[in-house]
Amino acid sequence: MLRRRSAHGLCEEMGVIKDACLLSLAILIIYAEEYAEAFVLPLRVRKLSAVAESSIARSMQSEAHGDEVVGWDDAQKAMFVKEYWQKKPLMIRQAFPKGQLQIPSKGELLELSVDDDVESRLLQFDKNTDTWKKRTGPFERSFLSSLKKDDVWTLLVQEVDRHVPAVADIWERFGFIPGWRRDDVMISYATPGGGIGAHVDNYDVFLIQGKGEREWSIENSFLTNEDELAREVKGAQTRLLTRFKPDQSWLLQEGDMLYLPPRVPHCGVSASSCGSGSSSSIDCTTVSMGFRAPSFRSMMVAFTSHLCLTNTIDRNHYYTDPDLWQHDTDTNNDTDADTTTAAGVAAGCVSAEAREKLASTLQYQFSSALADDAVFDRWMGTYLTEPLRMHIRPPVAFFLQQQNKPNAEKDKGEGDNDYEDDEDADDGDYEEEK
Repeated sequence: MLRRRSAHGLCEEMGVIKDACLLSLAILIIYAEEYAEAFVLPLRVRKLSAVAESSIARSMQSEAHGDEVVGWDDAQKAMFVKEYWQKKPLMIRQAFPKGQLQIPSKGELLELSVDDDVESRLLQFDKNTDTWKKRTGPFERSFLSSLKKDDVWTLLVQEVDRHVPAVADIWERFGFIPGWRRDDVMISYATPGGGIGAHVDNYDVFLIQGKGEREWSIENSFLTNEDELAREVKGAQTRLLTRFKPDQSWLLQEGDMLYLPPRVPHCGVSASSCGSGSSSSIDCTTVSMGFRAPSFRSMMVAFTSHLCLTNTIDRNHYYTDPDLWQHDTDTNNDTDADTTTAAGVAAGCVSAEAREKLASTLQYQFSSALADDAVFDRWMGTYLTEPLRMHIRPPVAFFLQQQNKPNAEKDKGEGDNDYEDDEDADDGDYEEEK
């Protein structure tokens, strides 16, 4: 049932990522210039740095006022990429007809959270302390059985598209965005009042409403990292914001979709009723189509690791200084002769020549690797198609598996019926593929 990430369309974006790595290299060189004035940044890198800085400044200064449209056809998708992608929020009413998307029900999400190959979290509101408590999966069935619908809690299951082919098929409706930008499909289930609090994300996300209703609120601004730290809820188990003042709010019903660019403060809360008209059906499921946004820091670390592990950089290339006798002799007259090298450099110092050679050699190694298209493309194809979350299940002896089966069946039957998904058993919202 697992699906391999598609590398289709990577070639068109290679130049963009390559330029980004050059920009990151430029930042490293800027720091090196403090010690080696002989460095001269390539004109191309200097231009990239200036363009990037002005682009970041514009995005952070602009407002994030969201618009609203009805329907989601090809013409609107083309308009979206041009006018909204990474620019401002967009509320899309009736993006998907009711029942068109095969979204796992509450019971199936709970069952996934039991599996140790699935990443899941549960946020539960404690009325006594007026705080949210975070738990991470995999969960015991006995614990899930103890959850009540009258309590306020939210279950979040990551990478559902890795485990449920029908959910992976939802990506086909987002073909207007390059495939390598996809991260995962997270699905949440919440009781009335459930949510995760006000926060910001570093990536683009489409929030599709499944069953029930959820109210989403946003601030019409982009929050910088510094402002986020200043507004961070101290001691919280998740990244939450204080002083959240919503400028816009929408009540999403089944099939509605809200797009949020990175760094827009937002908060979602499960409503107390659902659009189906049934007073007993209060389940709320939300599908989050998340897009990966690798940081330049992580790319630099990964690229450096790739160069070393693939022997692109010669492991036998060591630092040498046969010209040590020519190194800077401008030392303090008060320096003790016993702590001065033969070249006249204080033993506790690094000469200007040594600093320049170290920095210029590193610059050459990175520049040469980035200039080699075959080396860079091989690394980028690997990096951009590598799963961001690796789950390796430890082997269990067959006789231990047999012993655990009765206990597992016993746990499944314990507790009340809140764990069982009686309400959604026959609603046809999700059809399991075999």
